[in-house]
Amino acid sequence: MNTLFKPVFDLFNYIKMFQRYLGFKMYLVFVFNIVASLLEGFGILMLLPLFESLGASDNVANDNRFNIYIYEIIDYLGWSTSTVSVLKLIVLIFILKGFITMIALGINSYLIGDLLKGIKMNLFGHYTDMSFSYYSSKNTGDFINIVAEQPNIAIESFKQLIHFGSHLINTFVLIFIAFSISSSFGGLAIAAGVILLILFLRLNSYVQGLSRITAFENSNLNKWLVQVLQGFKYLISTNQIKKLKTYIFDSINLLTVNHVKSGISASFTQSVREPLAVVLIVSIIYFQLVIFEQRLEPILVSIALFYRALSSTLAVQSSFQGTFQFIGSMEMINDEFRNQKLNKVKNGFKKINNFK
Repeated sequence: MNTLFKPVFDLFNYIKMFQRYLGFKMYLVFVFNIVASLLEGFGILMLLPLFESLGASDNVANDNRFNIYIYEIIDYLGWSTSTVSVLKLIVLIFILKGFITMIALGINSYLIGDLLKGIKMNLFGHYTDMSFSYYSSKNTGDFINIVAEQPNIAIESFKQLIHFGSHLINTFVLIFIAFSISSSFGGLAIAAGVILLILFLRLNSYVQGLSRITAFENSNLNKWLVQVLQGFKYLISTNQIKKLKTYIFDSINLLTVNHVKSGISASFTQSVREPLAVVLIVSIIYFQLVIFEQRLEPILVSIALFYRALSSTLAVQSSFQGTFQFIGSMEMINDEFRNQKLNKVKNGFKKINNFK
């Protein structure tokens, strides 16, 4: 059981890892995502007063609290109580949601740039202070790989982590709103979401292992390539390049296989979205209509909410998997920072005055 849920605990460690570089400002993007999710859920709920205004059902009670609140908002805006006013309010809500989402994406872009800059500048700063013994214990290709290539891959992991948090927030908000309309529907939606995430945990752990192997092998490949280029004349003249070719081709083959395996895992997650959505939605409609004997209108609104929540749940899995797909690079960078601190050159404390 501990092994099954290990990716979840690892995720908290990764969040702390990125927080060390960005601070608490990385959570600002989630604040705007909460507002955007609330607006989306509120916009979908607007279907209830829309159905009533269209006379789609005589069963929707006129004293429905949500409908009353909506008409109070319409009165406050100075609009007439009509179908057109409800439609105008829906449009206004989703325009506001788009504006909030744009701000969140802008903050996300700023955080990504700040993280990339911080990692590369700090790494180079540590390189200028590392001890010669540590420098000589590693290959030039290792240092080049870590400062030039691995930060770019680590950024992809951070992007996926932000997407994971955003979709998770959206899922919780929409399910909570669905639960407020129909507790039985919300309960079934929560159960379905939890089961889906548990089923994919082992796949995420598998992708995490591939990421670590890929990050390590990228370092190896850079090492061999640097050695070939630095000693090119000698290797050609002594016909030793064939031996290094074998190492390079083996490394490339391993990276290719890992890339294919990661791609197949991502394809599996993407391909099951629609079938799972249809099966779960049809099942919940059956429970609502046949078992719980609910009215049609709340079910339609709940279906819209659940479909968006289910899409977000499956997007949570995709982002979860994507985070683990690239996290090996961030782990390697973090290890390098730790090694650099342990192998920093020791400067003296004596100050020499009047030195000429």
